[in-house]
Amino acid sequence: MRKAKKGRSPLYDPLALSSSAIFRELDLIAGIPKGELEFGSTHAPDGSPGIIVSARVPNGTLKEMRQYDASSGLLQKVALNFFRTGEVEPVRLMVFSYSDYREVDGVKIPFQINIGSKHGQTEKAETRRYSKVLINQGVVLSDFD
Repeated sequence: MRKAKKGRSPLYDPLALSSSAIFRELDLIAGIPKGELEFGSTHAPDGSPGIIVSARVPNGTLKEMRQYDASSGLLQKVALNFFRTGEVEPVRLMVFSYSDYREVDGVKIPFQINIGSKHGQTEKAETRRYSKVLINQGVVLSDFD
């Protein structure tokens, strides 16, 4: 299990695996003032319809956009725009694209994640591919005491 980087909330680390990451939509909606949450529609490159949910955190330093496939409900993309307080242009952008979903123990898991980031003039891209995903292997109830 990957934990969020030190000093970073798991809510804003899309690669951190926690109960909050699995049901991030609930965390995204919780505590956001009315009018700060937006819904929309889009089309994927293959023409299939998609759903967009976006929100800006209450202090205004992060705007998150999440795109889902309309027919399967699977997460396709997460875009994070980081802002300095009071500024309208983002200082950093990170995009996570999820694909190659496979069923593991009854749960659809993306076996490929493309990660792109832009900070100033610096752009980076990375692809993570997984050949095997294990869910709760070796976890016992006493681990939660």
